[in-house]
Formats: sequence, C-alpha cells, structure tokens
Amino acid sequence: PRPLIQRYRGGRVSETLPSDLVLDLNKLARDHHTTGFAALVTCVCSVLSIYSGQRDISIGTSVAGRTRPEIETLVGFFVNAVVLRLDCSAGDSFVSRLSRAKEVVLSAFLHQETPFENVVAALNPERETNYNPLVKVFLVQQAFPTQNRVGELEVRGELLPVSVGTSKFDLTLFATPQQDGSLKLEAE
Repeated sequence: PRPLIQRYRGGRVSETLPSDLVLDLNKLARDHHTTGFAALVTCVCSVLSIYSGQRDISIGTSVAGRTRPEIETLVGFFVNAVVLRLDCSAGDSFVSRLSRAKEVVLSAFLHQETPFENVVAALNPERETNYNPLVKVFLVQQAFPTQNRVGELEVRGELLPVSVGTSKFDLTLFATPQQDGSLKLEAE
C-alpha cells in the first residue's frame, strides 16, 4: 500500500538486455510494421499487467517537442509528456498487444504538442495531491549522440550515472541503447 504522503525516496537498479534479444525484439517490431519503442512499451505494459493484476495500463513518456522545422535549431527545453494507455487483456497474444501499442504510440505522438497540463485539466481526474494525476510509471527511451557538431565546435557526450536517492514516480524506467547493440534498462 502507498503511504498517504509520497516520500519521493528511491534508488536505482539496472540490467542490460543482450544485443541478440534486442535484435529479436526490433525484428519482431519491423515484421509488424512498428518501432522498437512500441515493442518496448508493449513489454513494459505486459510486465506491469502481470505483476499488478490489472489489464488497463497507463504509462507516461516524454517527447522531444521539436516537430516544427523553425524550432529545430533553437536552444531550449521543449520536452512534453504524453500518456500511453494500453489494454493488456488476459489471453491476448504479444502480437495483438504490439498492434494496439503501435496505434496508441502513433496517436500520442500526433498530439504531442498538447501541453500535459491541458490534458490533466480536460480529464479532471480525482486528484491525490502527492501523486501524479495520470501516471505512476514513466518510460524514457534515451538516445544520446556520441559525437555531434555545432558549427565548428565538436561536442562529445556520455551519460554519467547519477543517483540522487529520489524518484518522481512510483517507477521510472530508462532504456538506453548501447554501442554494442544491447539495451541498458535502469529502474528508479
């Protein structure tokens, strides 16, 4: 059971999915005309459904918010959150869930410019002041270029593991593709 007041305490654990498993998952996605991200959403929702016993699973994810050519070169934070709601009915095949996830992801991305606050206001859910009103689980697929150029300036970056001992959601799952084709999963 949840405490009445969210404490935001958390830790981080990680696991790496081997490259052959990631290749198989991406092939399955391609065979069904969707993306590896939709397949990852299907996996996460399926696991959450199994462990929670619920079939109606909602997770949040972030979108870059740079859908217009005129803002692609601007410096600034344009990220928005969208909700992905998937029906994981008992007895469904993974492929049927994948098909639904494809539609859910495409629909969410079509409406990604709608501010999350507007969605919350329109739905007007019963609020718990200490918890996010629409999602308890957040999925972030990270992809960081190892090399990039800004004019004559070459920018190189790497992810540094930082754990601050807090968590904004009940579960945040970070999925980061690795150079060797594996997928690093970090749960916070």
